[in-house]
Amino acid sequence: MSNKLAFLSCGLVGVALACGDGGAAFATPILEASPNWSGYADTLPADSGYTVSSVSGSWYVPTVQAPPGSSSAYSSIWVGIDGLNENALEQIGISANVVNGQTQYGAWYEMLPADPTSIPITVPGAIPIRAGDLISSSASYNASTKEFTLAISDLTAGNPDNFSITIAGSGQPRLTAEWIVEDPTVNGSLPTLADFGPVSFSGLGSVEGAGGLVASGPIDSASNVGGTTYQLWMQQGGSAKAAPTPLADNGGVSSFTDVYVAEPSAAVLLALGAAAYSLLHGARKRPH
Repeated sequence: MSNKLAFLSCGLVGVALACGDGGAAFATPILEASPNWSGYADTLPADSGYTVSSVSGSWYVPTVQAPPGSSSAYSSIWVGIDGLNENALEQIGISANVVNGQTQYGAWYEMLPADPTSIPITVPGAIPIRAGDLISSSASYNASTKEFTLAISDLTAGNPDNFSITIAGSGQPRLTAEWIVEDPTVNGSLPTLADFGPVSFSGLGSVEGAGGLVASGPIDSASNVGGTTYQLWMQQGGSAKAAPTPLADNGGVSSFTDVYVAEPSAAVLLALGAAAYSLLHGARKRPH
């Protein structure tokens, strides 16, 4: 539910570490500010010979509320391919909104330049999104058929539901992958961000292919193929709105928690890590 992302400012640059197989140390993510995204993104060099083949993730649907003084507020949670400083974006996820005081949840997918398509909740194969549900989502590309498959499942015990759609590609670069909480554009502008509390992502992994070779691993393993991982925190009007905790890698996947920042208390900021603490603590003093 977003156009391409443009960074507001450059944050703390990570230090490259030695990489290898198994329990390798990957390059530290680069901390960047964004006007509407919070989470993580991988990028691959255009001349590396690698492209993103798939991205996946899971999270629990948060209980959202409008901040004090607002009757409506919006948020989206999704995974996707492309979109980081690109015109292309293939994404699928959920919306968690408060509209005129009423909480609304829904599933959707989008392939720019087309508009988002809602996944209805009144037909077979629909996703009955509710707070507390466990959502699993993925975007993948089949190089043989040149098609994208966007899929989402509600894995909540006793009421599993699934949706997938396959769409022809049109020469998308596939050089980035994202795991994002977003303040989505509504009627051409950024609305009030919903207070989503914390959203915990888990089971994440990206896959890059080159010359028939496939490499998969946690989010920050992009450095193994010459890529860069960005830790994105949301900044609006000089204020921090949301930020992800540092990545925790285990068993070839990553996990992190994205945190809504109503007021950046010391406890919240320290949980986000030292680098995020330094930036968010001074966010109100930073220019656009």
